[in-house]
Amino acid sequence: MKSIDEACILEFDDTNASVNMSDIPIIMMSLQAFGALHKGMVTTLGRGAKALLYTSGYNAGKDSVAAVVSAWDCKSPEEIIEATKKQYAHYGWCNILEVSRTDDGLNVKVINSFEIPEYKGKAKEPVCHFLEGFLCSYLEIVYSMEGLVCEEVRCQAMGDDICEFVLKPKFW
Repeated sequence: MKSIDEACILEFDDTNASVNMSDIPIIMMSLQAFGALHKGMVTTLGRGAKALLYTSGYNAGKDSVAAVVSAWDCKSPEEIIEATKKQYAHYGWCNILEVSRTDDGLNVKVINSFEIPEYKGKAKEPVCHFLEGFLCSYLEIVYSMEGLVCEEVRCQAMGDDICEFVLKPKFW
C-alpha cells in the first residue's frame, strides 16, 4: 500500500480553473461556506435535503472505491478501509475511528464530519446525510454487500461525542 504523499496528489491548473486530487476533479470551498449551504438546504428543504444529500453521497461513494484502490494500490478490504481512513482525514471529510462488521451489517464510528461544524452541537437530529449515503455505497462495494441502507444513530451536531452509522440490509 502506498503512503499518503504518494496516494493523495493535489494538482492545480489555473489556465482551466481546475483542481485535481489524485486525478479526481474537485472544488475547494471553505468549511464555513459549505456549512452555510448545508444548513440552508436542511432549513429550506427539510426532509428533502436529507434525500438530496444522501443520494448525492451514495452516488459519490460508488465511484470512490476504485479511485482509492488505484491510488493506494490496495489488495484487500482491510487495506481499502485503512487507506480510506487516511485519505478522507487528509481531505478534511472526517476521521473514521472504526468500521466493524456486525451479525447483520456494519457499524461505522466517525468524528469531525465536515457536515457538523455549522450546527455547534445544537441540531435536533443527525445531519451527516451526505456521509450516510457515501458510506452506504462505498461499504457495499468494499464488502460486496448489496442493498444496504445507512442510518446515523449518533451525531456530533447534536452534541454526541461521535457520529455513528449503522448499515443494514434494506429488508432487514
